Amino acid sequence: ADPETLWKPWPGLEAREYVLCRESGRLVGYGEWFVTKGRAVVNSFVAARSHWGTTVGAAVGIKAMERLFERGHRKMFSGVSSRNTPSMRLHLRYGWRVAEENCHRYVRKF
Repeated sequence: ADPETLWKPWPGLEAREYVLCRESGRLVGYGEWFVTKGRAVVNSFVAARSHWGTTVGAAVGIKAMERLFERGHRKMFSGVSSRNTPSMRLHLRYGWRVAEENCHRYVRKF
């Protein structure tokens, strides 16, 4: 990922930041968080497949939460696909709780 192309502002965006995790110059993880309309959102914390099961995903997620906490946010939101069991477990391990469950499935036959 090119850090210069990550920034894409949209209306109502108050802040948007990233933390990148590199190993030997190679991007192996990143975290993204933003604030819009006063709502703090940890949009993603990701580890490269080669680093699944390591502390990379947790480290960038924790950094995102720390940065939002430093900005005065005491409530944060995050979304996880219902098919991403490892990410759901990681959220729960770090104190997140399920606030709502939404699932929209579509199918179209031709």
